[in-house]
Amino acid sequence: MRNYLLYGGMVMGLSVATSVLAADPTKEDLQKEIDALKAKVDQLEQTQQQQAITTRADVDATVKAVLQDADRRSQLMQMEGFTAGWTDGKFILQSGDGNYLIHPYAQFQLRNTTTWRENGKQPNDTDDVQNGFEVRRAKVGVEGNAFGPNLTYQFQMQFDRKSGTPGLEDAWVRYKFSPQFSLRAGQFKDPFAHESLLSSKKFLAAERDYTNDYFSSGDDYVQGVSLIYDAKGPLHAELAFTDGSDFAVASGVRNNFDQNFQDFGTNNADYGGAGRVEYLAMGDWKDYDSFSAYGAKSDLLVFGAGLDYTESGNTGFFSQTVDVQYKMTNGLALYAAAYGRYTKNSPAAIDAPGTTPAALHDLYDWGVVAQASYMLNPKLEVFGRYGYLDIDSDGLAAGASNHIHEITAGANYYFVGHNAKLTLDGGYLPNGAPIADDGAGILASRNDEFYLRCQFQLLL
Repeated sequence: MRNYLLYGGMVMGLSVATSVLAADPTKEDLQKEIDALKAKVDQLEQTQQQQAITTRADVDATVKAVLQDADRRSQLMQMEGFTAGWTDGKFILQSGDGNYLIHPYAQFQLRNTTTWRENGKQPNDTDDVQNGFEVRRAKVGVEGNAFGPNLTYQFQMQFDRKSGTPGLEDAWVRYKFSPQFSLRAGQFKDPFAHESLLSSKKFLAAERDYTNDYFSSGDDYVQGVSLIYDAKGPLHAELAFTDGSDFAVASGVRNNFDQNFQDFGTNNADYGGAGRVEYLAMGDWKDYDSFSAYGAKSDLLVFGAGLDYTESGNTGFFSQTVDVQYKMTNGLALYAAAYGRYTKNSPAAIDAPGTTPAALHDLYDWGVVAQASYMLNPKLEVFGRYGYLDIDSDGLAAGASNHIHEITAGANYYFVGHNAKLTLDGGYLPNGAPIADDGAGILASRNDEFYLRCQFQLLL
């Protein structure tokens, strides 16, 4: 019995052991499983590598496309030759080869003026005070060159300070046909007096001197052609044939620009001629475009002289001027000018509207201007100016003073150079002014006259 039990137990144990051994994988099975896992790992690695290759290829293709597009655009820009930017303090549009250039600009001057005249209010000869704001100048324009650097141009308009109506000022083209000579045609400033040729952007006081305005009518635009000598050396000259000068203050010849070829009565000239020569004794011509020593890069000394002949009907006006300008880098600037005008066959009514002349007169008027300025620091400048005008008494109404003195003093504060500038000045005319120059704040008077001007200028 015991043997049977022992036998049975051995059989059961063997069956269990056999079952256990049968459930365990064989070596071959394990190897197959290992090979399958390796295959899956290899497949995953290949997939990741393909994805990485695809990603790099896409990135490389994208970068290449961007670079090609940038190069294409760069070549297109170069082919079109277009550049734009801020150069030498101004915005310009320019072709790559420099043959075309456009510089748009704008000028704005807001001024408050107070004028007091002793016995200036009629008909009771009571004292008179005038005060108010005005947009003294609002101008827009373009300048540059076309078809090459030898053909230059300027077109400028100003909005009338009383009506707001736009009016043409500069409208000319200039062609340089040799290294020394060029021709200019259109409407431009009469090449006569330096103070008139100077841009209103670069004034020392808020306005030009009364004496200068009498002889050359402020900006003094004319229509015509001129021959210019400029060899980029010390000598500069210009000779012009025009429709005649425009004497705004003297009122002898008025409104002679922005007109067609016809004559319009006695208030317009028939024809004129003018010439000016300037000699640079030392310095840089670039510093000659301003009365102030602000920004002067070197000491400057320039001598100038000008002539103008204008004829209107039987009356001829022959004007002369000489001037000198000196400035130093230490902040000192000086200027002086002398003027004269001989008038042939002038009716007194020309210089004194409303009078009835008994006969024609030959007149001679003359005047001088002297001024000085000094930069107290890089921003603040003080200045003083004296002008004297001697008008031939035969050209004035009875009782009007023919000896006009103007004393002006003031200061400039340069926020951003001439681009943003504040000017405060005052003036005194002890004998009044026989002819109004209201653009300067000077009204017609026979006694003491004072004015005070405060002006802000913005240039773009």
